[in-house]
Amino acid sequence: MRGGFFAQASLICQQAAEKALKALHFLRGARVVLGHYVVELLDGLTDDHPALRGVREVAQQLDQYYIPTRYPNGLPAGAVPSAVFTKRQADDAVVGARAISEIARAAIRGHRQ
Repeated sequence: MRGGFFAQASLICQQAAEKALKALHFLRGARVVLGHYVVELLDGLTDDHPALRGVREVAQQLDQYYIPTRYPNGLPAGAVPSAVFTKRQADDAVVGARAISEIARAAIRGHRQ
């Protein structure tokens, strides 16, 4: 973020949220968790972790950063991620990823006790 790499920061936030939700699936006993979309990973978790119900819109936002931040062909011709993604988007992505990660962290801590 400090270096102005907003596309990369947004992607890393999407990845952090993805990994946090996969951790909750593994906590439930899953042996394999496939997929990369945060919204899809929410499915099946909200009954056990009601706090996740409030982050569906955040998950949708983060999922928008999965392809176009990584692959230039995910954007209109001639556009590059560094020219398209803004500080505001990256800031929002940080807030969203943090919210999902904190819910997952709390669930994992609660499971250990």
